Amino acid sequence: GRKYEGQWKANKKEGKGIFSWADGRNYRGQFAGDKKEGIGEFTWPDGRKYIGEWKNGMQDGEGSYITADGKATDGEWKQGKRIRWTSEEGEGVKSYNFC
Repeated sequence: GRKYEGQWKANKKEGKGIFSWADGRNYRGQFAGDKKEGIGEFTWPDGRKYIGEWKNGMQDGEGSYITADGKATDGEWKQGKRIRWTSEEGEGVKSYNFC
């Protein structure tokens, strides 16, 4: 099943936490109003990652997509969809401090 470890407010995920799915997906970062909000890191079971800004439960703003072999590419997302890359493939340099 799904598992959440972190801060709560009024019976909703709020603040910093880790949400894990049974299939190996994992989100570590900030929550607001029971949704991913702020800065966070989402990891897929195969090792790929998105690290960056979230809004209303979706990637939204600046972020970095990291392949399973560790190559980071920076980009811009809106409502969960990548709009454009802002660095060359494998040359992402963004750094996020969220936990």
